[in-house]
Amino acid sequence: MREGYVYLETHPGHPGLVRLLVSEARPAMRGQTGVVRYIAHFKDMSTGKMHAHLAMRRQLVDVNRNLYRIALPDAMAAIEAQSIQHVRNWLDPELDEPSLRRLEARVEALRRRHRRVEEACRYVGIGAIMLLALMTLLAIG
Repeated sequence: MREGYVYLETHPGHPGLVRLLVSEARPAMRGQTGVVRYIAHFKDMSTGKMHAHLAMRRQLVDVNRNLYRIALPDAMAAIEAQSIQHVRNWLDPELDEPSLRRLEARVEALRRRHRRVEEACRYVGIGAIMLLALMTLLAIG
C-alpha cells in the first residue's frame, strides 16, 4: 500500500481523451505528455487508480497509455465518488461553470448508485443468512 496521487491529464492535440496516472510525488502542472487537470491524494494510490479504472472501463481507448474517451468532468467524478479515503488536492481553475456543475451532479449520481449497490448486497447477505438458518433448522427437525 503506497500513499500517493491519482491524477488526470489532457492534451490539446487529443480532444476528448483523458489520461489516468499515479505518482508518489505531487505531479507538476505540466504532466508527462499533457496538462494536469485534476489531482487527488490517496492513502493507497493503486487502489484509487483501480477504482477509477473500473468506473471508466467502458471508455478505455488504450490500456498501455491509460487513455479514456470520456468527458473530463465525468473522469473527475469517477475519482471523486470513490468511497475509499482520498482528498481532492487540486482542480483545474480553468474549468468552466457548466463543467463544475456537471462534475458535482455526476459525483452525486455515482454516490447514489454506490449506496444502492451496497444496500442490495446487504439484503442479499441477510437473505443468505436467513436461508442458511432455515436450512439448519429443517435439518435438525
